[in-house]
Amino acid sequence: MLSKLDITTQLLKIGLTKSEVKEKLERIAEYSDDLITGDDALYVLSKQMGIDFLNPNNELFAQDCIKIEDISQDNSYASFYGRVAYYIPPKEFDRSEDGAKGHYSVIWLYDSTNEIKVLLWDDKASYTAKKAFKINKLVKILNGKVKFNNDNIPEIHIGHMGDIDFLPTDVNSIEFPKKPIKSQIVNIGDLNTQTYSLSVQGTIMLKQEVYNFEQGALQKINLKDNTGKVDIIFWNDDRYELNKSDEGDVVFIKDLYLKQNQRTSKLELHSKNTTVVKVILKDPRSDAEKFTPINFAANKEQLINIQGIIIEKQPLRTIQRPSREDTYLFKLRLSDKTGTIIVNFWDKLAQEYEELNVGDIISLYKVSSRFNDYSEEFEITFKYFSRLKKEEDI
Repeated sequence: MLSKLDITTQLLKIGLTKSEVKEKLERIAEYSDDLITGDDALYVLSKQMGIDFLNPNNELFAQDCIKIEDISQDNSYASFYGRVAYYIPPKEFDRSEDGAKGHYSVIWLYDSTNEIKVLLWDDKASYTAKKAFKINKLVKILNGKVKFNNDNIPEIHIGHMGDIDFLPTDVNSIEFPKKPIKSQIVNIGDLNTQTYSLSVQGTIMLKQEVYNFEQGALQKINLKDNTGKVDIIFWNDDRYELNKSDEGDVVFIKDLYLKQNQRTSKLELHSKNTTVVKVILKDPRSDAEKFTPINFAANKEQLINIQGIIIEKQPLRTIQRPSREDTYLFKLRLSDKTGTIIVNFWDKLAQEYEELNVGDIISLYKVSSRFNDYSEEFEITFKYFSRLKKEEDI
């Protein structure tokens, strides 16, 4: 195979300038969301320009296979065998640079030494939709790009330069025994980015409404056990598993996979088509007990429900923000038998609820409290997922 210097020399010989080579390499990196950079981008460019960087023996794909546990920082690429532990079917995303559609899917492979996450990009993503792709199937990864995530755990990326052999003939399958794929029960505080099938148990602290979008629907809950809290996202028809559960219920949720949110960097759990939700204990509180008295609403860590009568409302205000668009604020004061508290509605919610009047009796669900240093008192914030209901009486 030609060296990096040889390829660069060949590109210059066919008429490209150094600045043109640099520009084309940057364009390849940008188009691939920085998945193809450095030497990878140079090889892709050479292929685009008609330069044969492979020798007749196809050296690129002829490298020796290694064990999963031996994949390290020393490997730019790796070829290895593994059985499928779990996989996520192809998903679509919008590329950040031009909005074009891209595709990816994820599989977890294991051998006798370890397990590893493999990401398939664009045309390779469709592999997981094939009928031949099944749990415990033995496959061969050819020239997978080795990358390390934020936790310094290796991952394999399969794009233009790699591939998967679904019927490897150069391996003894006995050396790769199948193992039963079980869903591991873990504490929320012990979640890690390498778990592909797990179960959790805890109390539903928040159950949001179903969110519909062009490609489908999702519903999110927040689950808490004695070690921590985590958001769990149920996709499309998986969300029907939540129909028999409510906030305050203790539930057992089987067969989820773990993912890091790219925007917030927080770990989330996501449903699969095999996910099951079982209610262990229904919320024992009566409807009346589910409302927090106003004098106890201060300094609550979890979301709460409160109920009362509006005794004061302020006009809708426009709040100017130097580096962002102006927003709106609507305030009212709510009272029950135990005390009073300010309730804040922001932005579109302020415009939606400014028609509330003094004397209205309302119930507020899934709101939070915080201390306002300016007013020197605790106040309630009505969130985008909160709910308001008008009542006849308390």
